[in-house]
Amino acid sequence: MDLDRIIDGPVNVDEERIVCCTRAYLLALCGSVLFPNATGCRITVRLLPFLENLVHPTRYAWGAAVLAYLYASLTEFVTASSLQDMSKNLTGCMSLLQIWAYEHFAIGRPVTSISRELGVFPVGRRWTTDVVDQAHCGHPVVSIYRIEFDSLTHDEVTWMPYIIRADAPDIQRMSYPNSHYNVVILYDFRTMYHPADRVLHQFGLVQTIPNAPEYISHSKSGRLARIQRYLHEWNTRSDRYNILNMS
Repeated sequence: MDLDRIIDGPVNVDEERIVCCTRAYLLALCGSVLFPNATGCRITVRLLPFLENLVHPTRYAWGAAVLAYLYASLTEFVTASSLQDMSKNLTGCMSLLQIWAYEHFAIGRPVTSISRELGVFPVGRRWTTDVVDQAHCGHPVVSIYRIEFDSLTHDEVTWMPYIIRADAPDIQRMSYPNSHYNVVILYDFRTMYHPADRVLHQFGLVQTIPNAPEYISHSKSGRLARIQRYLHEWNTRSDRYNILNMS
């Protein structure tokens, strides 16, 4: 009995079975979409405690964790010493990176008949389509995309794709301010700096010279104390790290 049958029912199943299937689905979602690793088929056991109680996961900042994991993966990828290392290190939520690219650049963006109004939630639904861009079929796509990115001009970038409309869903309006903070974000032992003051333009602000980013040590020595400090800064971010208050 799979999760689809439980959801679409009616199927007479006990609560324990529903909880087990739900937990299995969330674990698969984490391992295949949100936090995929280079194995392509394994999931870290460190995620298990977060899914033990299905009430508690709503208390965690999953979006920040996904972003931290993606940042760390991209860092490992671009600093790889060889092509072999690059092929091993490119992990993270690629669908998030792809949607971000669609929102900011027309290059490679799919053709879709779905309205791109900002009220569509989640944002990825704007790019749900069966129609593909046929412009580059039969051509060396990678080389053409490189040329297009190299010749990209300032006015060809969508700098403010996430401006919230008055009729946007409540959850979208509530989540938008979470991107306004200069703060360290975490996934497991991966700690990455989120420098929101370097992208003020996308919030409709004038870009000023940002402060130097905080150096983040990845040494095992003192790791627990650093993570505790970062967690405290995250929990107090609205008081001390909002870029709207700094500008």
